[in-house]
Amino acid sequence: MAEAMSTAPEGESRAEAYARLHKGIASVVAGETSETARFATAACLLSHAFAPRYFWTGFYQVDPAKPQ
Repeated sequence: MAEAMSTAPEGESRAEAYARLHKGIASVVAGETSETARFATAACLLSHAFAPRYFWTGFYQVDPAKPQ
């Protein structure tokens, strides 16, 4: 069902879709100095790209002060 709702161009391979998405995210976050803003923007773009397949998109970070 999610595939039927895809906005990907007809005939686009998965590798091409990921490359297109990577390029789009990189261009939008270029020059942004806030790491939080970069993660939030990327999560939003990923969420829209993979909707409705995934209902949550985000990132987890390891605190370097708490490696365990």
